[in-house]
Amino acid sequence: MRFIAPIMALLCALMMPASLHAQTVKVVAVVNGEAITNLDLENRLNYLLSATGLSITDENEQQLKDDVLQMLIDDTLKLMEARRLVPNLIEPGRAQAREMVNDTYQDGNVAAGTKLRELGLDRQIIEEKTAADIIWATLLRDRYKPQFDNADKLANQALERMRADLSQPQVKLSEIVLAPTADRGPAENLEIAGQMIDAIKQGADFAAIARQYSAAGSAKDGGSLGWLVLKTLPASFAEAVENAPSGALLPPINQDGVIYILRKDGVRAKGLIDPSQARVDIARALLPLPADISSSDQLIAAGQLQKRSETARSCDDIAALNTELGSGEPSFLNGLEVGSITPNLRSFIQDLAVNTPSEPLNFAEGMVVFMICRRTMPEVALPSIENLKNSELNKIFAIISNRYLLRLRRAATIDTRL
Repeated sequence: MRFIAPIMALLCALMMPASLHAQTVKVVAVVNGEAITNLDLENRLNYLLSATGLSITDENEQQLKDDVLQMLIDDTLKLMEARRLVPNLIEPGRAQAREMVNDTYQDGNVAAGTKLRELGLDRQIIEEKTAADIIWATLLRDRYKPQFDNADKLANQALERMRADLSQPQVKLSEIVLAPTADRGPAENLEIAGQMIDAIKQGADFAAIARQYSAAGSAKDGGSLGWLVLKTLPASFAEAVENAPSGALLPPINQDGVIYILRKDGVRAKGLIDPSQARVDIARALLPLPADISSSDQLIAAGQLQKRSETARSCDDIAALNTELGSGEPSFLNGLEVGSITPNLRSFIQDLAVNTPSEPLNFAEGMVVFMICRRTMPEVALPSIENLKNSELNKIFAIISNRYLLRLRRAATIDTRL
């Protein structure tokens, strides 16, 4: 019985239009008795190249074909497992896949099927890949419900950690993760990672490559990890990321046999609470001094101003003192961004407590005492709990999916003929 599927696949191939018979149809793999043909392989390869912007070269052609064949094998295993355990998922999953393909490829009044033909892409192979992803995700969510239900708790814990680390340096990262497989170890993955980086630098789509290749949960989001506290990263990551400029694509990192491609999408040197972004309302009292005043007289004037200001408990007190000193300068300077203040004054203002007079400072106009009336920090835009939950769900999905799929591969009878 296990050879019926390969025979049926070849019979179906014989019934294809004549234009397809210019190429010999042959079986390139048999997965538990189910055939994968060279047409499946080439159509899926065309889809991969179109989605990612990768190009075939003499150096990567065989590796790309091997990768695509493994993708087809994995999708076959996923659908087989779904048919075995929850066959009622198959048809709804395929219907959802058809709808998604329509939504993705319909171009105005041009139907999705027409657009795909224009692009030289096979609709069936794209729908099959999409259906496998949908059905597999549903199967895992049903079978491992307690683990996925834990995402709410994990998201809340992540939010609390973010609140505790608001002033810590942050980086915005995207990743592509290449995990070892039965026929591809770290050395091969390192070589593939280098080819991917070259392709991305030449215009290939990082997010699309992540969706197709990455073994991480972030693959669903095009590899995006969002903002992360730098100190929470593994040491080898943190050092590489910290020293890279914003927007940089980092060289591949080998972490315990898993190869990571990281892109630094942004940096917040002082996290979400940057003192230089605060706005302050300031009161000042100015004691005018002659331009040719001696240094000793400056010291005497500073001592006198400090004594007169040290009893001030509010900005109104400083404003009253400014009037008494007869400077003629306005007392209040409101809405100043700390980062825009001159460096010599900023060093005093940045750490000055509200309603506390500063030490007298010497300016061209005279001796000045400052007081912060109000300090307002910019609103902290933390990620929503839903975004954090989605991130945790992706992590859980990646761990469970990789382990489950590895068990299916080991238990399957797989004959590859590429």
